[in-house]
Amino acid sequence: MFIFGLMFAAIVVPSTELSALTCRHLLWLCLSAVTTAFSWVFCYHAIKRSEVSTVALIDKGSVVVALPLAWWVLGEGITTANYSAAA
Repeated sequence: MFIFGLMFAAIVVPSTELSALTCRHLLWLCLSAVTTAFSWVFCYHAIKRSEVSTVALIDKGSVVVALPLAWWVLGEGITTANYSAAA
């Protein structure tokens, strides 16, 4: 997935924007990748130990929690487009 992300960025993102990345940006990208990997590991572990329907319900419900948290913690705007994309 990481390789795909790099290839996608190399093709789609203009080189002027790539050169504007700072170490702080790269740190957040790496932290995001690590937390995503842990999320998948825990999800597969939960599927192994429990019923898939229960794990899927909790996994999909996390989006419902993430949107208000993005508004509250990060100050993101709440629009119908955001919520319809999450559905």
